[in-house]
Amino acid sequence: MSKAETILTTPKEEEDINKDSEQLSPLQEAKQILEQIKKEKEALSIENKRREEINAKDMLSGRAYAGNAVAKKEETPAEYRKRLLGY
Repeated sequence: MSKAETILTTPKEEEDINKDSEQLSPLQEAKQILEQIKKEKEALSIENKRREEINAKDMLSGRAYAGNAVAKKEETPAEYRKRLLGY
């Protein structure tokens, strides 16, 4: 490390750098990854349940647009004449 890098890092950052540089066994690394995956899976599960509840409330309250067909515009006689004759 250069002097500039040494000055810019705090003691806590240096500990983190040293901790990261330590080599973990493949088994320990796999366990850490598994724990991270479990935490993320749980967080996603909670978020999905929350999202489902919000969607259900929207559907029941009528704010959701599911199933609403777009009303087809009826052609007026003038538009029909213009379409057929071109003017």
